[in-house]
Parts: sequence; structure tokens; C-alpha cells
Amino acid sequence: MYAPTLAFASFNGNVDWDLSSRHMTILLDAWTEVDVAWLEAMPGIPNLYDSGVRYYADKFWEGPWLDCVTAALMRFADCKSLATWRCAELRVRHGIHAVPEFSRVLLSDGSQWFHVFVRLPDGTFEDPSRLLGMK
Repeated sequence: MYAPTLAFASFNGNVDWDLSSRHMTILLDAWTEVDVAWLEAMPGIPNLYDSGVRYYADKFWEGPWLDCVTAALMRFADCKSLATWRCAELRVRHGIHAVPEFSRVLLSDGSQWFHVFVRLPDGTFEDPSRLLGMK
């Protein structure tokens, strides 16, 4: 498995929140489209909640961004990978245009922590991480 490395200064706590948020939105939208492409190309990929994948916590800036195929093989993923997979699944398999959203927590050392979840078209939220083992 090839894992390209991307490095962003956007999430180290020293960058303006509005700019970090813009970068985060771009990345989540792109990652959702990666999963959309996988689900369209490989209809046998299981639905997230049927896949056996569990939530795995990592430091946002250190953890990998897993596409749905890799997460299914590894059987774990963090919030960003779970949310983008679920959004893609809802779009491709159910015609629901869900989008990944995030919240931010500021830590005492000045760093930022992001949590990613799913926003449904009716304005409600779904949190795959909580449903898959996040405490």
C-alpha cells in the first residue's frame, strides 16, 4: 500500500482559525470525493456500519487520512476518515447529499483539535466515530 505524505501548517495552532477552517473544508470535500469515486467504481465495498471498522483516536495532524478501501482493510479509522466514508456512502447509495463538518477544540498549549462528523441535508448531524466506539 502506498501512502503519500502531505504536510500542512494549517493545523498547528499558530494559523488563523478562518484560514485553517477553509483548508479543512477543502481537504474534507476532496477526501469525500475520493470515497465517492471508490464506491462508484467498486460497489462491493461494504457500508461503513456493516464493515467491521472501528473508531481509532489519533492526533489529527499525525494520523493518516484513510480512504474507505484502506479503512475497510485496516478495520479502523479516525473521525475524518469515518465521516468522509459515510458522506460518500450516503451520496452514492442513498442519494443524500451529506457533507463532512467539523468542530474545533482549543487545547491549553494553543494547539487545535478537530472533530469531524456528518451533516445531513435537514441540518441534523450523525457522528460515525461515536457510533463506532469513540468514548
